[in-house]
Amino acid sequence: MAGKISNGISEIQVDSVVLGFTEEDSFSIITDDNTSTQSFNVEEQDDPILKIVTGSKGISFEFTVADPNEATIIKLFDGTGTPDVVLPGISNILKSVAFEVTAIQGWGFTVADADVSARFTDSMGKNSLLGVVINVTPNAGFTMIDTPETT
Repeated sequence: MAGKISNGISEIQVDSVVLGFTEEDSFSIITDDNTSTQSFNVEEQDDPILKIVTGSKGISFEFTVADPNEATIIKLFDGTGTPDVVLPGISNILKSVAFEVTAIQGWGFTVADADVSARFTDSMGKNSLLGVVINVTPNAGFTMIDTPETT
């Protein structure tokens, strides 16, 4: 029997704000191996007499919203106004936000407490969209949510 097939993004939310369409293939799960190894060597042999491994693994999510709407820009950049959005500065780190990814099918993610940073994409032009690149780092664990498969 096969495992659960997870595919596609149905919706992404930050504090219940639906962020917009996710640019195709931009959603990444980044696992950072924060481990380090300390070796204690002696003159009499080539192999260390003691190795100590410390640290832990960290995880974050990164993706691009291809069509950021007013609510998305206001939420991520602490802006105000409608339909024009006024941005007070470049501060874009939100503390203690909830984050949820709903898959089209398979596993999605819910994070109750996360730090979120955002920046605009590097270019906007005839062959590129103005989007928002978002990085989400859980402050604690997260929950994998099951989206039933559709036929």
